Parts: sequence; C-alpha cells; structure tokens
Amino acid sequence: MVTSIMKKRTIRERKKNRRQTIAVWITTCIATALFAAVFSFASSCQAGLIEYAKDLSGDYDYVFYDVPREEADHIVNNRKVATAYQSVGLGYAKLSGSKNPDKPYVYLAAMDNRAMQKNALHLIKGRMPKNDHEILLSRHMMTNGGVEYRVGDMITLDISEREDKNGNVLTQSSGYRTGEKLKKKLTASFQVVGIVQRPNFGFEEWTAPGYSVITYLNPKGDNIPEKYMQRTDIYCKYTKAGLRDRAQTTADIVGVTLTPGVQKFPFIKDERITNRQINDLMERSPYRFYENWGLIRFERMDIGQSAYHMLYLAVAVTNVIILAAAVSCIGSSFAISMEEKRKSYGMLASVGATPRQIRQSVYYEAFLTGRTAIPLGTVLGLLLSTGGIFAIKALLYGQNTVQYLHVHVAWQMLIAGILLSTVTLVLSARRPAKQAAKSSPVAAMRGQAKKSRRAKKRTITAAIAGCTALFILVSYFMGVQTISVGQSNHMFDDHANVSVDVQGSWEVNRSAVLQSTKEKSVTEAAVLRTAAYMVNTKEVPYTQTHIRRNGAPDLKHETTAVIQVLAVGETAYRNYLKELGLSYETAKDCAIFYNAYAGYWDGKETTWKVTDYKPGDWIRGQFCHEEQMEKTPDMTDQMQIAAVTTRRPFGVDTSQSYTDSGTIIVSDAWLDAHDPQGGAKITVKYASTDPGTLTQALEKTYDFYPEEIRNRDLQNRENNMLLFVDGIALYGFLLAVLLIGVTNICNTVLTDLWQRRREFVILRSVGMTPKQEKQMLAKEFFGYGRNGIAIGLVIGGCASALYYRIFASGVQGALWFCVAATVVIMVGLLLLFAGMIRYAMMKK
Repeated sequence: MVTSIMKKRTIRERKKNRRQTIAVWITTCIATALFAAVFSFASSCQAGLIEYAKDLSGDYDYVFYDVPREEADHIVNNRKVATAYQSVGLGYAKLSGSKNPDKPYVYLAAMDNRAMQKNALHLIKGRMPKNDHEILLSRHMMTNGGVEYRVGDMITLDISEREDKNGNVLTQSSGYRTGEKLKKKLTASFQVVGIVQRPNFGFEEWTAPGYSVITYLNPKGDNIPEKYMQRTDIYCKYTKAGLRDRAQTTADIVGVTLTPGVQKFPFIKDERITNRQINDLMERSPYRFYENWGLIRFERMDIGQSAYHMLYLAVAVTNVIILAAAVSCIGSSFAISMEEKRKSYGMLASVGATPRQIRQSVYYEAFLTGRTAIPLGTVLGLLLSTGGIFAIKALLYGQNTVQYLHVHVAWQMLIAGILLSTVTLVLSARRPAKQAAKSSPVAAMRGQAKKSRRAKKRTITAAIAGCTALFILVSYFMGVQTISVGQSNHMFDDHANVSVDVQGSWEVNRSAVLQSTKEKSVTEAAVLRTAAYMVNTKEVPYTQTHIRRNGAPDLKHETTAVIQVLAVGETAYRNYLKELGLSYETAKDCAIFYNAYAGYWDGKETTWKVTDYKPGDWIRGQFCHEEQMEKTPDMTDQMQIAAVTTRRPFGVDTSQSYTDSGTIIVSDAWLDAHDPQGGAKITVKYASTDPGTLTQALEKTYDFYPEEIRNRDLQNRENNMLLFVDGIALYGFLLAVLLIGVTNICNTVLTDLWQRRREFVILRSVGMTPKQEKQMLAKEFFGYGRNGIAIGLVIGGCASALYYRIFASGVQGALWFCVAATVVIMVGLLLLFAGMIRYAMMKK
C-alpha cells in the first residue's frame, strides 16, 4: 500500500511539476473523450440499424405459420421467447377484375392492435381497423392487380380455402396453380377504413397468390365466428440467450431434434453451420416458419456478419490508434517526470522505501490523473457524439436511413470506454513505474541527463513519425473515396436521372409502366425490355480485336452464344431512329446492331468493335429464357440488320452491353411478336425535371418497391454529402489524435529546454548571440523533423500501398493526396517549431 507520506509527496511533486501534470491530464481527457465518442456513436449506429430493420421487416425474429390454437401456448410461453403476437389467416376470396393472373385472390388475415403495430404496416390513407367489420386493403392490390377501392367502400368476401387437384390445402407460400379450386367457408362484409403499403415478406411472400387484406382480431365478434380461428400465425421475439443459439431455440419450439454441427472455434459461432441447421429444421418442422434475418443480423451483433464488418473495423482501428497515441504521449510524460525525480526515488530507497512502494507511488499519480480526467472526458465524449449525430442528421436531412439514427448510449459501451481509458493510464505508467522501482542511491546520481536526452529525442521522433503516417493514410483514404464517389456519380451515361427495375411480367406491369412515363416532370423516358437471343458462334463474324481482348466466346469449344435483344419503348425508339437517319417503317421489322464493347485493356477503360456485321446482314437464332439456357436452340428466328452503330439510344448505358456478342436494338412491336414473354427483364429510365416528385409518385402512385427505384440526382447528392461527413469525421478524429501528438512534442521539447537552461547560460557567457541560439535550436529541431517525417513517410506509404492493393486497386490518382498531406505536415511542423523557438527565447 502507498503510505500517507508517499501520497503527500506524490501530490507535492505534481504541484511542483505543473507542466507535466497538465500535459498528462489533457492527454488523458482527450483520449477518454475520443473513446467515449467512438463507442457512443457505434452504439447509436447499431440501434439505428435495428430500428431500420424493424420498420422494414417487422419487430419479430421468427414467425410460425398455421399453428393449432391448442399448441400456441407452448410457443408463446417458451422461456427463450421474450414477446409474441398472433395473426389469424382466415382464408381466400376471389378478386374480381384482377389483372395479375398469378394473384387472382385476396387473402384475409385478422390482427389485434399489437400485431398491427409490430408487423411494420405502413398506413397510407385512413386508419387501422377497430372491429371485425372493418378492413385494411393493400395498395399493391390496386396498382398491381388493377382493382380500385377507396376508404369508406363496402366489400363482401366469400372466404374460402384453396385446394389443389388432390384436395390438399394450399397456403400463401404455395403459388397459384392451374386447376386449383376454392372451398367456401363463409361470407362476410367489411368497410374499407384504411390502405397500407404492401406488407413485409414474412407476411406476404412475393409469390403469394393473394393480396393481403387485414381485419381486427376479435374471437368474440359477430362478423367472423371463432370456429374459423382454429389456426394462428405466431410472431416471436427471442431473448438474447435465445438468439445466441437460435437454431436450438427454434428446434425446441417446433419439437424437432437439432442436427449437430461441429464448430471450428468454441467461442465463435460459425453462421454457416447455424444456417444449415435452420434450413434442415424448415424441412422437418411440423409447421412452416420464416426467419426475419433482416432484423436478426443486426440484433446478434455478429462480427462475422457483413453488416457489422465496417462498423466493428472502424471502432477497432480507431481505438487502437487512440490507445497507441495516448500511451505514447502519457508514457513519455511519466518517463520524463520519472527521470526528473530519479534522485528523489534514490533517496527514498536509501531511507527504506521498498520497490513496491515506489512503483505504487507512480500508479497513484496515474490514479490522481484519471480520477478527474476520465469522468470529464467521458462527458465530453458523449457531448461530442451527440453533437456529431445531430450534425449528420442535419447535413443528410432527407436521406431515408438517417431518420433512424438517434443518440443511444449503451451502458456496456460506456463501461468499455472507461475501462479502455483506465488501461491507457495503466499501460502508460507501467514502464516508468518499473524504472522508478529500480532506482538506487548510487544509480540515481549517474547519467541522468544523457539518458533523458536520448529518450526525449526518441519520443519526439516517434510522435512526428506517427502523426505523419496517420495523416498520410487518412489523406490517401479520403482521396480514394473522393475519386470513387466521382466515378460513381458519373458511372451511368444514359442521360437518365431516375430508373426503376420492375418486378414481374410485362403483361402485368404494362399499364403502370406506360402511365408512369407520362408524369408531368418526365421530359424523356425509355422502357427497356431485355431478352436473350441464342446464336451459333460460327455464324457470328467476331473481330480479332474482340477475340484477343475479351477472350470470349471460346470459338473452339462453345457452339452457341448470347446476343442481347433490347427494346427501349416506342417513343425512345423513334427518337433513336431519327438520330440514325432511319425511318420507322424501314427499321421496325429489323435490328439496330450496337457494335461497341466496354472493357479494360492495358489498364485503361476503352471500347472496341465486337463484330464485323454490316447493314443488310441477317442474324439467325432463337429466343431463349433462363430455363432453356442449357439447351441447344432451334435457330428458327432470323432478323435483318438495318444499321450498325456505336451510338446508344436514351436510357442505354455502356454497362448494358454485357454479353460477349453484342446488343441488338429492336422495336417494341418486333419484340412482342417474336418473344412471348415480352422480355425477361424490365427497366424504366426517366429524364425528369423534378426527380424527387417523380420518385414519390413511382412509389406511392404506381406501387413500385422503394428498393427498385433509383433517384440518381438524390444518390449523387447523398454520396457527396456522405463523403463530406466522412471527411469531417475522419479529419476531426485526426485533429484530436494530432492534438495528442502535438501535446507530447511540445511537452517533451519545452521540458528539455527547461532542463538545459544552465547550458544556455554558459553559451551566452562565452559570447553566443540570440540569433546563433535560434539557429542552433532550428538545426536541432530540423533533425527531429527530418527523421520523424522520413519514418512517417515510409510507414504511411506502406500502409497506403497495402490499402491500395487490397481495397482500391482500380482507383488511380489518389497519390496526390499523399503528396499534399506531406506538404501540410512539413508546413505544420515548421510553424510549430518556430512557435516553440519564439516561446523559448521569450522565456530566456
């Protein structure tokens, strides 16, 4: 134990050597603030991701379908199920007038208030139902099915069960089957009180044959008798223990023995094994269930999950840098203090102080520093994190995901920051404490100044090298991000600023797609429908350049190749023909061969000719869809080439020439006549004067999924703003670390000058002028800066090269950011040393 005499002496020495005390206290406070800010921001990001997942896919982990009511309590009361809510599937009813042949029904479900709240139902109009005479309709039924209803309308449903030809009951997971029939159970009438967006995948799968309609769950109601509510869907939220071993928890619920899996590492779960176990349970379970992976992956905080890769990596790297910088700075201050008090430690040892007591006195000094610096630093860090979050929300206002970012401080993260700060102080004091404990009266009188000067030189050089390396690496990273964002913003050259990837067939979506192109803000639009056209490779006149550069197709072994067929919409096609000087009547039954392939050659992005086709040539082949790709086509179709060009129509960018054999552009009439499916993929491109309004219309009026819509103007603005926010965060963090480094440099240099004050007095007494003093100090500081910058350049350059090799091999030009960072470091050091020389001369 540290005796009261030792404590009093330590406190007296701290007051006597205020410069070292203040330097250590400031550094500890800054490091603690940075730790707290990093952990707090990470905690807020995690909470925001969880809220985003809940809003997107619902607040549940697993849903078990068609569970008999007498078995429901077994699931709800499971000790690893934190909360549960239920939904009752009542059956199907024929939807008259549905334009989607794969969705001819409505599917009626009943929910209570809690289920509606937790199931991510987004109300568009009206309100939620309050009794079993009221109903919610899915907007998807109107936009996709083409059946219109309004709030206040009455709807009568013949609620039935679906059965296949063999009399087996079909569910929402079973797509529509030809020949199936409905077995009527009851007839009920409802009033439409609200319209919601299409429910999440766990409630309505994409292949579900019925549009979701929802009424209020009331077993005692008079509209739907309780006898039709004998099976229920149970939505479960697992406890933390249940989620940690979710496969075993699910196996216990469904009553199936879990297939064992061998983990490579006992403390790290192999998610591949868990996923295999879950898939095996799905096949053997007595009732069907669905895993809400969109939420589970964020709740589990698995380091192995890609969603957390960058978050964990950023937190780990940031904390390691802060720890290294703080330990270096605080440790050097403790070392300098120990050197100055070496005689004192020797005297204590001579009067009976044990090495343990001397060592504990150094740790006690660290404790006195942390007692005030850590709490204050923690508070400052929380304030810094809170201010940063509010600044990000203000700068990124309007971006969809930023609304979920709120200040959230987990006590585990807070304790982790405090412990890391404590570890920083202990590590900083460890070596000086050991050296102080070894002090003896004889050794204390020897070599103090020489050893202290060497240690100070190493400290200054190391601090400069660390700051230089970190500044170069951060600058290079920001350079890569700046160039990447610029490339991303100009990646598409199709002159469109809004696009939609349409799900489903052309027959189902034709009306909504064509109507969307007539929106007020749309100045030009293209409806791109793509199909695969199989041809014989021996009949395609590939250029030697294409064969040499692309290496495909292999003419010796491949007998067939795919040419992309592309229709761009009637209006866009006519405009394209005008640009090429062709008439519609001449070209409508022919093909325009787009003869350009975009690729890399000799490290540069370039384009070259694919074939030697000429106008008037014929292409013989056969339309072939995904299920036919492995079969040899009949080659019964043929088309004549009207023109060969390297010009693209509106809406087509260079990335869409993805086949090795080129792209042919045809009229919509030709594609409809020759391809029964009307194209395997549908993409709509718009040039709009108001992309924001158009995006809202596409989502709310035409019911396109938000994930399918791309507002490039908004994306470009968001990319630029995210880059700006990243720059503020990174350079703000860099500034804080540099402040620690500068504090270390200033403290070490000024302490060294103070200890050498007798030397300067002697030099002045023998005739050294103030100018010569400045020159001497300048040369000395130049040596520090030269060595430190040289070492930092090597470390920062190697780290940047490694980052380039692993993450940024395709980005060119970021080296200039490293050059600029080096210049800034040199100028900064010059100003810092000039200021210290001026300060030293003022203090004489």
